[in-house]
Amino acid sequence: MKQSVELPTGVRTWQRTTRAPRWSLVFNAFLLAVVLYLARSRQADSSRNSHREANKHPCRPPLPTLLVRNPPSVHHPALKQALLNLDTALTTRFKEGGIDSLSVAIVASNGSLYESFWGPLRANETDQDKRGTVDRHSIYRLASLSKVSTTMETLILRDRGVLSLDEPISRVFPRLVYNRDEGPITYRQLMSHMSGLGRDLPPGDASQAWPTSLGGGGPPPENGRPFPTLEDIFKAISANQPVVPPYTYPVYSNTGFQLLGMANVAANRAFEGEDAPSTHAQLIHRDVFGPLGFNGTSFLTTDANKHHVAVASFYSHEVDQDFGDASNPSGGQMSSLSDLVKLMQVLIDPSRSESPVSPTSVREWMRPLHTWYDDFSEVGLVWEIESIRDAYGRKQEVFAKAGRLAGHHTRIIINPTSSYGVVLLTTGPTSQTFPLSTLILEQVQEAFDAAIADATRNVLVGTWSSDGSRNNIAIEIDEGSLYVTKYTLNGTNVLAVIQGNDEAQRLPLWSTREDEYRLAFPAALDGCLFSWAALDGYGYIDGVSVNSIRVKQHGNDVVLQFPAIDLEMRRVAF
Repeated sequence: MKQSVELPTGVRTWQRTTRAPRWSLVFNAFLLAVVLYLARSRQADSSRNSHREANKHPCRPPLPTLLVRNPPSVHHPALKQALLNLDTALTTRFKEGGIDSLSVAIVASNGSLYESFWGPLRANETDQDKRGTVDRHSIYRLASLSKVSTTMETLILRDRGVLSLDEPISRVFPRLVYNRDEGPITYRQLMSHMSGLGRDLPPGDASQAWPTSLGGGGPPPENGRPFPTLEDIFKAISANQPVVPPYTYPVYSNTGFQLLGMANVAANRAFEGEDAPSTHAQLIHRDVFGPLGFNGTSFLTTDANKHHVAVASFYSHEVDQDFGDASNPSGGQMSSLSDLVKLMQVLIDPSRSESPVSPTSVREWMRPLHTWYDDFSEVGLVWEIESIRDAYGRKQEVFAKAGRLAGHHTRIIINPTSSYGVVLLTTGPTSQTFPLSTLILEQVQEAFDAAIADATRNVLVGTWSSDGSRNNIAIEIDEGSLYVTKYTLNGTNVLAVIQGNDEAQRLPLWSTREDEYRLAFPAALDGCLFSWAALDGYGYIDGVSVNSIRVKQHGNDVVLQFPAIDLEMRRVAF
């Protein structure tokens, strides 16, 4: 097990730099009155319909993402035990067979909290002396996991002003012919499998196989065709109808990501000139692999890296395949656990100095674009999104991408809510990444929930006071959410004012920035729909909402700031 370096605990501050004109107080007061009226009306409706189940869909916001800047230690009791249990579970699963080699990492923003490896590097060798063992520098074929780097390149170019995600790729590919009556093909559609293009174009020929076999199906070379060139792809798009019109629903498309990678190169050359990188490999080495410090990532097996390449016992020659420039964006990449840990670090914390993509773009990236019909899976910008449950039974979205060849099976998973990721690399005759992913998440999720709760408790939970008893606030954690249970300003019961009655209930506290929280309105019957709509329904004083609470660190002392009224409180009880 590799222990990560522990980072000092701290809370960053965000300074207010603008002040709104005082005439805005009138407008804000009006808004607050409207929201209060709606809140009280809803309470009246609720009392008139007492037969309805209260809190059928309770809105319980997650705790703040404090682990991004203050990642947990492997010595945290819950995490330490979870990683020991995980190691035992993975060892047991590996011994059951079906997997040649297995490399796993659990990643926080400052690096690996856990790394373990099982099995031979070259499972195709019968001589034990030649088999070796896998380690963090062993190189695996990533297959479709390559699409993550291609998507990151597109976002980097967008941030530089090279392209827009919603512009047609026909601007850089005027020779591309398709049915434009159904709408343009855009970068965003290609990144999210929303273009409607078929999976692998040109498709294999099934005329001599169907219906007695499935010959001609699958990707090249499995379908009997070589890896296509860009011209092959252009011709196939013009000759084959899209599966669905753009933005109908996602259709998994290797062709779409081939086009995306080639469009990135073309757009960048149009922007930078003829001296710009002319291939996908050159461009992504410059913009992604280089800045991230990768040293085991490429697209080909060479004399320099062949001694580190993991080889499966089944279909072992796939490590020597050359996908070609047009197919590299969708599946040609090779990489190591060591390099993928670095990728995961910047996806968890894109403010890291080596991150080639902006925090704003990563926040945009970690969002679903299409929800399926199963209450479990969604699709994002490359992501295959799944729902899991945290320790409190709440649904969380984890953003995953899998890659699968005959002998190599890979997957990465990011849980942005809990600020951790998983890297999973295997060789073998059967794909085990999905059941292994489930096993891993079941082992570690509750431990990260516990670590987040402890970090939040250290920063926020307790009773805070200023000027004796006339100004005080009490904050608690319950079932993984923050609540204000008591709030008095200058002798006034603020919770009663907000809720319009003397029997005021606790109110949730939502994290809005790294160091800022806002008091939300209650939402008894409709989940989070009312709370998020009314989160900014309070009045403002000098440009600051009256429901804003900020956290500021003074050495070892933490202070709560109420910037709208220039008030500070200090913790008097935990």
